[in-house]
Amino acid sequence: MKTAHDILPASKDIFLKFVYGVIILLWLKFAVEMFFEHSPSRPSFYWEHFVSSLFFTLFVTFLVLLLNNRFHHHLLNRVQEYKRLFKKNPYPMWVYDLKTSQFLGINDAAISLYGYSEAEFLSMKISAIRPQEDVPAIINESERVKLSLNSQYHWSGTWRHKRKNGDQMYVEVSSHEILFNGREAELVLAYDVTDKIHQEQRLQALNQDLEKKVMGRTNDQLLLNTRLVDQNKIIRSANLELFTITTQLQEANLKIHEHADLKNRFVSMASHEFRTPLANIAMAAGFIRHHLNKLEPQNIISKLKGIETHVAHMAALIEDVLTIEKADATKLEVKNDLLDLDDFIAKICQEVRTASDNSHHIQVNMNENVMRHLQADEKFLRNIFINLINNAIKYSPGAKHVYINIDRQKDEIFFEIIDKGLGINKNELSKIFEPFYRANSTSHIQGTGLGLSIVKRAADLLGAQIRVQSEIGQGSTFTVVLPVSVSTEV
Repeated sequence: MKTAHDILPASKDIFLKFVYGVIILLWLKFAVEMFFEHSPSRPSFYWEHFVSSLFFTLFVTFLVLLLNNRFHHHLLNRVQEYKRLFKKNPYPMWVYDLKTSQFLGINDAAISLYGYSEAEFLSMKISAIRPQEDVPAIINESERVKLSLNSQYHWSGTWRHKRKNGDQMYVEVSSHEILFNGREAELVLAYDVTDKIHQEQRLQALNQDLEKKVMGRTNDQLLLNTRLVDQNKIIRSANLELFTITTQLQEANLKIHEHADLKNRFVSMASHEFRTPLANIAMAAGFIRHHLNKLEPQNIISKLKGIETHVAHMAALIEDVLTIEKADATKLEVKNDLLDLDDFIAKICQEVRTASDNSHHIQVNMNENVMRHLQADEKFLRNIFINLINNAIKYSPGAKHVYINIDRQKDEIFFEIIDKGLGINKNELSKIFEPFYRANSTSHIQGTGLGLSIVKRAADLLGAQIRVQSEIGQGSTFTVVLPVSVSTEV
């Protein structure tokens, strides 16, 4: 066990040495003066001086004894304080040599915590209470020299220590440099924070586990969101497909209604258009059969011509219906036939004249800038011109002329079919190309209402345009604009 003097601060130790030195110097001074100032010629002075020196020496000796007594009393108090503050401190404390790391002092709390006896501690170094893998972490001398530049520095930290039985624990330490028995040492105060560290480790483990769970939940949520996005895409695609199908169904329903309407209009038209010719044919045939022996050949020929006329009318009606039905059911193919325009127009005009018994004069005016040979679909062009010229003749019974004007402007050919007949009301012009539609002004004239519908579909297939100008009682002008790209000049 070290003495109380061993743990006194360096400043106190230097002060006491200084006091002792001053007293010794004073004692020597008066002793020398007493010896050298002896004078046999003046014995009274000598004895006076001797007595005074002796008195002073005794006084100084008394002071030295008094100071020594007070010092030892103070020293005993410091020993008690040392025992109270160091030995009996409830927290582990020890002192170790800074140079050798040897334990120099240990308190009871450290002995109880670590399990070593005081003698075992004093024979050990700091590294003995550290796990082997943590020994290099002990602060080295060069680092400690840097730290010693700040006299107020208290080195602290959390370290792993081990008990005598091998159990490991965590301690928080704070330290301060002192002089211990004239040696540079470190006074260390330790706190056992093993439970705190274990709680922090458990909390950290729980946090890590929670983070993993949160990350897992987040990944699951992201995966679910991705699946939801994919499902939404599928739903949107299905909705789009459903919308498309719905639109197609609506269009199909509309076509069904249109077809039903066309069917009703066709039945109404057919009941009228077929009944009258059939009745006339039946009457003419019956008349011939009953009066065959009485009729003259001229009368028989007249009746037969009437039958032929009615049959031709019915055949034309059936042909128009089949044309509309075929256009609705299939996509018609457009062919590029090489046509001689003069010959083509002449044949059309001749056919119409024959069918109408030359009731009207057809005047054709063709501009010189129009090419005479072109490539186009003859069948569709024939449908256009046959129906337009027939209508011009049919619906102008009071006029005897029909005009056909052909001209070219840039990349387009213009065909105008002009009549001076009944005309069409302006509010009906937008409907005249619908199947089976007949204008009010022509309702008293026999017809199917399919001619202009066939004209419009043929024009659409050729990429042509149809324009109409008409006034009631002034006649009508139908203009067909055929692009040159379709009718390529040869």
